[in-house]
Amino acid sequence: MGKLPPEILAALGASGRVGDPDAGQLNRLASSIDAAAAPLLAARRRVEPAWWELPSAWAKTLIPASLVLALASLLVLWRVEPPRATREVAQAPVDQVMNDLVTPRPR
Repeated sequence: MGKLPPEILAALGASGRVGDPDAGQLNRLASSIDAAAAPLLAARRRVEPAWWELPSAWAKTLIPASLVLALASLLVLWRVEPPRATREVAQAPVDQVMNDLVTPRPR
């Protein structure tokens, strides 16, 4: 356990009387401990983050990553050749079947 702050130690020392404490002394001790510990507890209390804090925390990572991705995309587009036009277009098997079904047969 960590060392207690001096305010809490002072509050504990101020109420350290000999004998059994009565209810009033315990209440005063509890209120002085609460008053001394309030700043410590407030600092540890988790506050709900605003919506912009998550993107701003990730900005250091996402901006360089998006620039690298954009550069890689440009390099890929620069290296890929467009398809060459051919005179004959191959038909998919589904298209061949559909053409056979629709085209009338010679008599």
